[in-house]
Amino acid sequence: MGVISFVYLPIFFYPTNIYYVLLSVLLLISFSIGYFSGFLTKTKKYYIYTSIFDYSKLRWPVILAYLIYTYIFIFIIGTETGAYADEFANKSQLSLYLQLIEKPIRLVFLFLLSSIVYNNKRFYFLVALLYLIISLSSNTRLDFVFSVIYWVGYGAYLGFFRIRLIYVLASLILFPFLATILLIKRVMKFESTNIFDIFLYLYETLTLGDIIEGMSDGVEFFQSYLIGLSVIDDNFIHPFSGIIRIFFLWIPRTLWEDKPESISRIIAKEYVPEAYYAGGGQTAGPIGDAFINAGVLGVIIFWILVGFYSSRSYSFLKRNCYLPSSPYKVYIWLIYFNFLSYLVYVMRGFGSDFFWGFLFQLLVIKTILLIGFKRVNS
Repeated sequence: MGVISFVYLPIFFYPTNIYYVLLSVLLLISFSIGYFSGFLTKTKKYYIYTSIFDYSKLRWPVILAYLIYTYIFIFIIGTETGAYADEFANKSQLSLYLQLIEKPIRLVFLFLLSSIVYNNKRFYFLVALLYLIISLSSNTRLDFVFSVIYWVGYGAYLGFFRIRLIYVLASLILFPFLATILLIKRVMKFESTNIFDIFLYLYETLTLGDIIEGMSDGVEFFQSYLIGLSVIDDNFIHPFSGIIRIFFLWIPRTLWEDKPESISRIIAKEYVPEAYYAGGGQTAGPIGDAFINAGVLGVIIFWILVGFYSSRSYSFLKRNCYLPSSPYKVYIWLIYFNFLSYLVYVMRGFGSDFFWGFLFQLLVIKTILLIGFKRVNS
């Protein structure tokens, strides 16, 4: 779906060139090589774990603590609210470091909330709905999208319901409309900060024509494609802004003022300067992001690795799908979701920029395993 949307769908609306088409085919070949190599690679010995804690006794304290956390980090500190571009304008290093604190706390709460509902279907729907409503308050649209992916996938993996084809088709049809409405919500100014007042106002004022008109920006397929073409035509290769940047990402700009900026930032500076000087960025799609790292070789290496990790992650998830519902099964879904959410970033063209986030969250999830579980057999 991601490749069709970000790589091939725009070709039907905008001109392309043979170089781009060849790179798109190379992407698919590289991914396939990595994917099937992952299945052919021998599976290492793995273990089953059992939880040290009985989370069912902590249902209401966990929910109360989560509400307090959201009130502090979202509505007071505002790590995910406020003027959207200002979050990335480097005006406050403290706000950036606060996000490093907030990310692991959010993951821990996601695990705790999931662990108090794995054996209660009604409670699962209650907590999932609460989480989704809170995620709507974020200016980052993906917060809501990821919340939907997580809780729907969670419910299906733990057997609360089955994902039927009709639901998938309906979601694909509705997604462009939802993405556009969430974008409009982000850029419009509202008198009230109450999420229900905001959506009531949008319901009363937005027309179908407004939504369709904003859909090109809302789903991002076309902008990323056009920028990706420019990146390829201009041979815009900047490896120190790509994956390599993770090795010196931690160095503050107060110590290294000219530290290379992220790929989305240098793309904006080169092709969309008004977005850059407003503190924002721009993506170049799944091909452009890999190309900026090392040209054609970057596309090959990056997508072989994505394919390999895709099959290994899916094999791990599938191997444990018949385990009885438990906190360990919650952990399995959480570790797969970490990769699944990163894959969404990859499709958008943020693969290099968010690679550090994928590794950081993986470290947090592995820490949860070490602290909260004990090995029972192999």
